[in-house]
Amino acid sequence: MNAIASVADRNSQREVLLAIEHLCKIYGGDEARAAKLALEGKGRAEILDECESFVAVADATLNVHRGEIFVIMGLSGSGKSTLLRCINRLIRPTSGTVRFGAEDLTSVSEERLRELRLSKISMVFQHFALLPHKSVIDNVCFGLKLRGVEKSERYAIAKELLGQVGLAGWESRFPHNLSGGMKQRVGLARSLAVNPDILLMDEAFSALDPVIRREMQIELLRLQKELNKTILFITHDIQEALLLGDRIAMMKDGRVVQCGSPSDLILTPADDFVAEFTRDADRARMLMARDIMLPIERFNQSEDQSSLFSIDMDPTGSISILERDCSTRETRKLSVDRSRFARDTDRLGQLLPLADSPLPILVTDASGRVVGATTREKLLATISIKH
Repeated sequence: MNAIASVADRNSQREVLLAIEHLCKIYGGDEARAAKLALEGKGRAEILDECESFVAVADATLNVHRGEIFVIMGLSGSGKSTLLRCINRLIRPTSGTVRFGAEDLTSVSEERLRELRLSKISMVFQHFALLPHKSVIDNVCFGLKLRGVEKSERYAIAKELLGQVGLAGWESRFPHNLSGGMKQRVGLARSLAVNPDILLMDEAFSALDPVIRREMQIELLRLQKELNKTILFITHDIQEALLLGDRIAMMKDGRVVQCGSPSDLILTPADDFVAEFTRDADRARMLMARDIMLPIERFNQSEDQSSLFSIDMDPTGSISILERDCSTRETRKLSVDRSRFARDTDRLGQLLPLADSPLPILVTDASGRVVGATTREKLLATISIKH
């Protein structure tokens, strides 16, 4: 089993919190017929000609697992923000379903939808959407106030969250006193205040300058490590998607063209569009050792043109490297230096010092167990490859 298949198996065992099935959003013309044609695989231009309808989202089917950051990305006009707004019904889908737990959000009542927005589904907007006449702390606890939470309790929750996002001491300030990055921290704290099951973030960092944007990306990853929220994140920036996403759905012309882990998109792009999007991705920073390793059994079956390395693991767990010269067919056992070991979560850039030796790189899991191996040739080729 390869590394990508292993990730797929792990994902299949996780709880699905949000399930989007065959969702379409059509504007104008014969919307019902346009949706039918979209489900049949017709493209935007063809449907526009036949139905005088614009297809914003066409036959989107996605599962979002509890506790993951799921990124939807694509160019402007790809349908990613429309799809997000169909989830919490800021935009009503033309057809399809959005199952959130046991409920189909496309058919719940307006009253139930309001309850879910106040308690289960929060949203962070690109342009902050703060209330200018309210203080920072009152912005953060606004959703709690709408839910009827007592002032002392909601202020306590808001103060704790402001501390978590680095804004302790700014409780009494107003939005006009804040920088863009600080405003977005307030928006993030406000969304977290109701302890939602899922957080929808629509181009949340796009309005920030590059330095502040990077800080907010790191801040989001830090908070995710602490809070383990389910986050659906929209972006048009491939570097941001690869940095943040546990999985990424790539959209083009209203359709999802590929969905997978960052390594899936980089190493096995579904088509030329995805390949071009990921062509300049920083592979040394984005990919991990587990993305290029082979399980020991498969590694031992791979051959080099001049020599063959294999990994020998005895019943006691002792490991050695066997080298066979293909010209003489002689085999010798090599001792394994600890410097040849790498964690499965090490970034490829961290492995570059190991490329000084032709010996295999042994990959271990969190417990220190060897789970696979790779070669310096694979390492260097992966980092330098351009589709």
